[in-house]
Amino acid sequence: MQTLQNEIFENLSPDCVRVLGYKLVKNTIEEYVSNLSKYLKEAPTDEDISNYVDDIHSIMSDFDVQASDDREAYQQHYAGNDSEPDYIAREC
Repeated sequence: MQTLQNEIFENLSPDCVRVLGYKLVKNTIEEYVSNLSKYLKEAPTDEDISNYVDDIHSIMSDFDVQASDDREAYQQHYAGNDSEPDYIAREC
């Protein structure tokens, strides 16, 4: 499974790692492959790897949207424009 994780990581967009961070990306791939391994019966093809990479990009884009929402809420809090005075931004 480590080989599959490495193949997915090597085929990801470099922006994915740059924006979200190495640790978050590696952990997401690790969890994805762990869940996927339950269903794998044979070695994945190049097409399978491409599909897995697309899945990871989709998951990561959801994280990026969440991080953007958190940054906006954080900025709103410190500008005094929110209703939750104890808001703490999520770190990624």
